[in-house]
Amino acid sequence: MWQEISSVRNPRIKAVCKLREREHRVRTGTTIAEGIKELSRAADAGLRAQAIFLCPRWCPRAVAEEFAERLQVPPGGRIVVNEVVYRTIAFGDRQDGLLAVLKVPGRSLEDLPAHQAGLYLVLEGIEKPGNLGAIFRTADAAGVEGVLLVDTPCDPWNPNAIRASLGTVFTVPFASANAQEAVEWVKNRGLQLVAADPERGQLLWDLDFRRGTAIVLGAEHSGLSDLWKRVGSQLARIPMYGRGDSLNVSVAAAIFLYEAVRQRQTC
Repeated sequence: MWQEISSVRNPRIKAVCKLREREHRVRTGTTIAEGIKELSRAADAGLRAQAIFLCPRWCPRAVAEEFAERLQVPPGGRIVVNEVVYRTIAFGDRQDGLLAVLKVPGRSLEDLPAHQAGLYLVLEGIEKPGNLGAIFRTADAAGVEGVLLVDTPCDPWNPNAIRASLGTVFTVPFASANAQEAVEWVKNRGLQLVAADPERGQLLWDLDFRRGTAIVLGAEHSGLSDLWKRVGSQLARIPMYGRGDSLNVSVAAAIFLYEAVRQRQTC
């Protein structure tokens, strides 16, 4: 049975809106995701939903029924809303007509898959959800084994990060840690560290990415902390031929990762 909610003042609608705030997501262990691709990847990853919201104007009832089953939504959590209510709980300019409140799992370093020949990504201080989501999308495409988030203000469960990733935050393993914990995790697994340094690094294609590697990228405005240079990281840079001196961090991640993929496919 599907319940109907027609007022934006309904307590359940207000609770969904609060999930835009990180504090509330952390406290409840939930987040919101909207869209067929995003929810499909959440379902494929085994996530469950507390509630699912359908706007029949933009999404067929049969599609909503399918996702309610795949996400194991309890009967009391299947809700039909009108366009006004849906726009209140949705985000961005897309109108997919299907949004779910997902239970998100806790992630720790011990949960990351450890492969000595694997390719990993370490992200330090990334602030913008759109950048973080785009990096996850690229990491998924490049077959990255795992992502380590170091002192990152933005969390992957941010609804905008989920959207920018097209749901790949649900499929790419990740964990949060401080810098020292991340260094120890990488070193204990025999991985080489390659840290992006636009000033002192070697050209990235002069490095050998064919062995197990953790690529370290920092926020655009501040770069990486000095710790990564002190722990023996190889420094690498992307050549710049114009007047600009930096790239968006999501673009830099794509270039580094696909250089590693290229080398591994030609060895």
